[in-house]
Amino acid sequence: MVTLRDRSEVNRLAEELTGVSRYAQALRASTHEFKNRLHVILGLVQLRDLGRLERYLHELDDTLIAPAAARVSGVKDPVLAGFLLAKGSEARERRIELEVELESDIPAAAEEEVCHLLVTIIGNLLENAFEAVAGRDERQVTLTLGLDAGALSLHVADSGCGMDAAQRGAVLEQGVSTKGEGRGYGLAMVRAHIDSRGGHLAIYSTPGRGTLVEVTLPYAVAPSWITDGVT
Repeated sequence: MVTLRDRSEVNRLAEELTGVSRYAQALRASTHEFKNRLHVILGLVQLRDLGRLERYLHELDDTLIAPAAARVSGVKDPVLAGFLLAKGSEARERRIELEVELESDIPAAAEEEVCHLLVTIIGNLLENAFEAVAGRDERQVTLTLGLDAGALSLHVADSGCGMDAAQRGAVLEQGVSTKGEGRGYGLAMVRAHIDSRGGHLAIYSTPGRGTLVEVTLPYAVAPSWITDGVT
């Protein structure tokens, strides 16, 4: 007996599974960070130190909550915005400085699956960047998003050790990774998804000077009556 299955369906299921996995990983870090803050709050309540509790809550809002919310305020898709906030929590847990920069507002996409695709792409690229800076003195990762003329641009830069020309040429091949055996599938999947959408991916890297990954994707914006919640 021979079973034939449309490869595009398998790719779609893999994309959704990878996106869910990345989202779950980010949410676990966000939950852990929230629990730590909650323990501090409960401790101050039990000590009845209301003055210190008030200062702590103001510090949280001034240094973490408000700035993080402001950085993603231009991302209009709540799933994508929530994912970026969760990745910020994960970065803090891993002692990495993650900057999210928006060159323009990012409206919700006309196709819902594009959001899941972006979670997969951004999740993989950020994970690679986080691993690249782990153990280094400077742990800086920057995610830049912009929308212009129907194309979404997505850049991820890190302060890691970088790659030479041979590594750059091989890193997008399935099963090839600078991190050892059993790795090297995330970037291959990312490239396959980008290619299937008519997008473009480029990697720029120099040993000792970090890596920049640039992605461009066609991006159709959802009608305003949908994004505004009007039925």
